[in-house]
Amino acid sequence: MSHRNPDLVVDRASPGPPGEICSGRAAFGELDRVLAVLRRDEVDPDLDPAPDVEDLENLARVFSEAGLTVDVSLSGASQVPASVSLAAYRIIQEALTNSLRHSGARRAAVDVAMGDGRLVLTISDDGEGDPQALAPGRGIVGMRERASVHGGVITLGRSQTGGIEVQADLKWEPTR
Repeated sequence: MSHRNPDLVVDRASPGPPGEICSGRAAFGELDRVLAVLRRDEVDPDLDPAPDVEDLENLARVFSEAGLTVDVSLSGASQVPASVSLAAYRIIQEALTNSLRHSGARRAAVDVAMGDGRLVLTISDDGEGDPQALAPGRGIVGMRERASVHGGVITLGRSQTGGIEVQADLKWEPTR
């Protein structure tokens, strides 16, 4: 006799081995976190809220503990939509991950300028690497996708310290 575990679901839509199993509870937990972002005023205190630009000091601390000293600068004031703030956080996280893993950087700087309907990010490091020689992998593609969802673009270039610089310009329609 076959017994089904109600806590497990088969995810046939994702790539991977046929019948790859994932936890239904984990999927519902992720869904709850996404919905919490959309309903900021109804956040369940037991759920961790999605990270945003307000959490950059904590992100900097994590990278510093891993060997990449990160300086964070926030300027301007604006009511940033949760989805834009999350996209900005993830773009910064990916850029810092690339600095730590691939460039040999010891220091990085994150500048976030908030304005009326616009969020400009600049992430630069002191590592080695040629921005022209970067092969767009999943990380760079993911950053570009996150930016484009918010009417923005990602540009890669040389930083003033000789490393790599990632710039992102995210936009939204401000509410009045």
